[in-house]
Amino acid sequence: MITDKTVSTASYAGGGFSILSALTLTEWGIVVGIVTAILTFALNAWWGFQRNKREQEIHEAALRGAIDRRQRGSINRNLLSAVAALSITAGGAAFVMLQEGTGPTERTTSGETVAKAYADPAHGWKVPTICAGRTKGVFRGQTATLEECDAWLIEDLTYAGSAIKRCTPVKMTQWQYNYLASFVHNVGGGAYCSSQVARNINAGRCESAAKEMHAVPQIDRATGKPRIWRGKPIIYRQTGEVLLATGAPIMKWTTAAGIPLPGLIKRRNSEAAGFAADCDLWN
Repeated sequence: MITDKTVSTASYAGGGFSILSALTLTEWGIVVGIVTAILTFALNAWWGFQRNKREQEIHEAALRGAIDRRQRGSINRNLLSAVAALSITAGGAAFVMLQEGTGPTERTTSGETVAKAYADPAHGWKVPTICAGRTKGVFRGQTATLEECDAWLIEDLTYAGSAIKRCTPVKMTQWQYNYLASFVHNVGGGAYCSSQVARNINAGRCESAAKEMHAVPQIDRATGKPRIWRGKPIIYRQTGEVLLATGAPIMKWTTAAGIPLPGLIKRRNSEAAGFAADCDLWN
């Protein structure tokens, strides 16, 4: 029996087929372009979600390790090591890579994946960047193998570590060193050495150092008062979390070219929380 529903379905299908058949090559090109754009957007959204998930897992694993030690009553002051003896671990390097990202990549004619130089989010092509935030000697149009990216990251983190050891030669835990290396890698050794973060660490003020990383307002030099964010709320797309509300003070170390960036706000929060997790070992 042919029902009204069957006739309607057949009519819709026939109508759709007629419309598709009438499309010109140009119109087909437009349709394909729209579909490709939608698929690309969906893929990028999925990749961003997966990246955020991995970043959160690494951060939470580090914090769980600190919490577990406390719950087991196995806090050992020997976990504090002279900073001169510490170096970045694989987990610390992975944390930095997830914060920085790898930048754009492309496939060569031989099928190899290479990283491409890109414009700095704040300074544009004035600061060409490649791989996980590499800027030293980078030029527009440059490419690099993934192996080169890994080697440059270790080199940059070693430089960050040298600033830590030179300017804050105190004892800390391995994960505190890892998070601090991420901080210094991003803000620069010179800025770190002259910062209140370093002064607090040298004075044994661990919690104050962590707070200084992410929860102390920037001061407007003209007024002597905290800088206030007048733009739209800054929201972390993956979770919908409001990172900076309109009318809220702008925190130190979260801006580039004076503009607060969601990635920097999230990174500072993670670094500060990871560093603070072992502060009770300092007492």
